[in-house]
Amino acid sequence: MSLSRQFWDFHVRPIIPMMTLLMVVVFALVACGGGDSDKNAKDDERANALANSPALQTIEARGGISTPASASTVAPSPTPVREMTMDEAQKQLWLFLSKCITLDTSDIEAVQVEGNWYVRGMLDSNHETGLWEVPNVEEPVQPYDQRAKDWLETIEGNCSQEKMLVMTTPIPPTPVVSGAASASAAVWGFLVRCASELSKDNVNAQENPLESEWIVTTDKVFVEALGREVSFGVWSVSYDGVVTRKDTLAQVWYAYVLPTKTGGECASAFVPNILYNLPSPTPVATSTAPTQPPAPTPTARIQGSINAETSVWAYLVPCFSNVKVSDFKATFDSSNSIWVVVQTDGATVSTWSVSNNGIIKDTNSSAKQRREVVTAGSC
Repeated sequence: MSLSRQFWDFHVRPIIPMMTLLMVVVFALVACGGGDSDKNAKDDERANALANSPALQTIEARGGISTPASASTVAPSPTPVREMTMDEAQKQLWLFLSKCITLDTSDIEAVQVEGNWYVRGMLDSNHETGLWEVPNVEEPVQPYDQRAKDWLETIEGNCSQEKMLVMTTPIPPTPVVSGAASASAAVWGFLVRCASELSKDNVNAQENPLESEWIVTTDKVFVEALGREVSFGVWSVSYDGVVTRKDTLAQVWYAYVLPTKTGGECASAFVPNILYNLPSPTPVATSTAPTQPPAPTPTARIQGSINAETSVWAYLVPCFSNVKVSDFKATFDSSNSIWVVVQTDGATVSTWSVSNNGIIKDTNSSAKQRREVVTAGSC
């Protein structure tokens, strides 16, 4: 055998199977690479469709589009939430509360804080709704305080009669006058302007919760300006601090002290009215009554027309604050020993009689109507 033949058999023939195997591997790699390119193209196309379609993004987020396990996942862009308006925030609470109560959107106020709306019923509304948070248009209102939580429980309980009775009962106002001491101080602070002998310890207050008030009375104290022991009538102090008179004696004391609120002096012209309305002192019983000297003739309380005019004015002013002393004219009727006082108020004329000891009487229908207002004790 020649050397060439031997070289062929030894070197070339073993290479042929190896080349064949190499070509098969290359062919397989090329085939696989082509498949990946097609699939990548499809993934790019799908990602572009998702990016340009909010609807597809929503479906994708809800699991409506399946993705092969081997494919790369493209995160959907979040759908922007539309900003809520004040009107929409108010209507959210209105719609929710209307399940149990009747109210209007105009009864609701709203304020925006850090992107969230907070809503509640107006302070002068008939309903105390509490404070609610409205996150956005797609979420329901959420209770923010205890009152709102109580309403939520009531509505979720189908507006039961028991719950509604509690929720619709007016909440009593927070008292400005916190107790008996505060109520007593309010009356004492007014009266002491003209009765310095009165101390805080002489003023007593009793709560009347049904009327949201304190009833205030006083002990008897000696007042030098009147020359005797006196009391000051019955007064009322509401929970929010308003002082009013409950009886005639309190009214005449009010008229006596009133000028001092504007820098004036205590109105001495009202002293006869105070004395007249005070209860008569109880006489002290003695086992053997001594012989009494003749009593001197008392000095008349009404000693002139001015006294008569101011007495009627003082009688009326607690209930008719717009009347003036100049509205009254007094004339002495010697045949009856009384003063006739004519009050002119616009087209209305009222006539009164005032005795020398200060007793005031109405003498025509107009005066009678005014007397009824004063004696009713509601002013």
